[in-house]
Amino acid sequence: MSLRERSAEYLIVIAITYAGILVSTVRWLRVAQREHYIPGSVAEFAVRWWTFHSGNLLLLLSYLVLASLSFVHPFWGTGATWFLVFLPAGLTLRGRTSKLAWTPRMRRLAGIVAAFYGVAGVAGYLGGRIGYTIFVFSGLTAPAVVDLGLAITAPVERLLSDKFIKASRQKLDRVMPLVVALTGSYGKTTTKRYTEHLLSGFRRVFATPASFNNRLGIARAINESMPHSTEVFVVELGTYGPGEIADLCSWLEPKIVGFLAVGPVHLERFGSIEAIASAKAEILRGAQVVVANADDPLVAAKVKEHTSGEQDREVPRVLWYSCKDPAADVFVDVSGEKGRIFHKGTLLGSFDASRHIAYNVAAAVELALAAGCKPEEISRRLDTLPAVEHRRAVERSQKGTLVVDNTFNSNPAGVRESLKLLESLRTEGSRVVVVTPGMVELGDIQFEENLKFASEVCEKGFELVIVGFTNRKALLEGARAAGREARIFDTRDEAVAWVRDNLKGGDVVLYENDLPDHYP
Repeated sequence: MSLRERSAEYLIVIAITYAGILVSTVRWLRVAQREHYIPGSVAEFAVRWWTFHSGNLLLLLSYLVLASLSFVHPFWGTGATWFLVFLPAGLTLRGRTSKLAWTPRMRRLAGIVAAFYGVAGVAGYLGGRIGYTIFVFSGLTAPAVVDLGLAITAPVERLLSDKFIKASRQKLDRVMPLVVALTGSYGKTTTKRYTEHLLSGFRRVFATPASFNNRLGIARAINESMPHSTEVFVVELGTYGPGEIADLCSWLEPKIVGFLAVGPVHLERFGSIEAIASAKAEILRGAQVVVANADDPLVAAKVKEHTSGEQDREVPRVLWYSCKDPAADVFVDVSGEKGRIFHKGTLLGSFDASRHIAYNVAAAVELALAAGCKPEEISRRLDTLPAVEHRRAVERSQKGTLVVDNTFNSNPAGVRESLKLLESLRTEGSRVVVVTPGMVELGDIQFEENLKFASEVCEKGFELVIVGFTNRKALLEGARAAGREARIFDTRDEAVAWVRDNLKGGDVVLYENDLPDHYP
């Protein structure tokens, strides 16, 4: 490259290319935020987006051709870069369900990414035509660059977050609530809400909001929202890998813990059900009382393993709940229309088993009892168990259509319970529609589980509406295996519009899961 080519005009070309690359990177920063800043997750989603549809592969090929022509003239490079701003098709910069929040953590990550491409731009300027062409191609590596930034900033973010953890621990020391923690592959938030409801009749209770179940979310809830009068703190613990729950328990120091269930949720992250069980079982360490699901083999095995053999610590008291064994501390009989709760053989009360999952109710009753709630207090509050937002919540639309919102569920057990609820709501002559993108994060069993789900929907005579591309093939195959066809929409908004135009009073629609739009 001549000195003339290294002119102000060429600097402008580099600047335009740099700006285009940064704009195109915004979508991958959004994916990183949605995936909890886990290194490696962004590149994984990039592969999904580029390969889920042949159209995106053709667009990718077009970009590669344009980028190659940048060696001939920089004009093609700027064109290629700004073409990349709109790719892959379907993954927008702004987002529908998961808009980018410019938190301090995100600004630090974006700064790392911007600095990386700044260095790449300087190298492109100094490297002549070849250097510039490489710089243009580097725009395609944005997912990997974001992942690299996540890996670089992870230790720093951990150190920066320690002050919030310290503050929350200090507040717990001042307030001194009884800490009741629970975990499981599913049912955490619903059980937490039921436990809060049962306890609030006689104790001042604070529970973490929504699905706040990770390190910073829990600390934020404590620091910003926990009243100083709190007597019982109910908290759910989530995990994306080994050691997370142990870390949470190290500063939350729960005295009563609930171990609800082990299932294939996040299986693709953990690799095996046994790994999930071991990660969840970290909640048992240091607990004084353990409330455990006797009907879940993995839960039972982990609890028995923890409480048997040579011990150099105090062994917790274990309280079992069951829907199968009447000898359990808390037993739920679901043989009739009403679920009946028994404590040590004595009937406490009943609840609507079509609206409330029996295992969640049983766990909440046992946790409330362990926290000192009297049986008669629980009996008075069972009839008023609350609906939990986005979890099998039933409402009636203005047209009279029954709408079941289960958009925060993505596991096989929850799906089966939702279909049971639909059967109880169906009336003669009514249409019953299931709108779903299917279940995710199920690893190797994801295709088969979605296929079975679709087959069961259709075998029950319900109509299936498929949203998006992630599980489209499996859901279609499942419907066809049951001798039915399904309606297909690219986005949830399109599916909702169809429901509003086609269903009437007396019909029923279930919205089962709602994938954020960083999924294809």
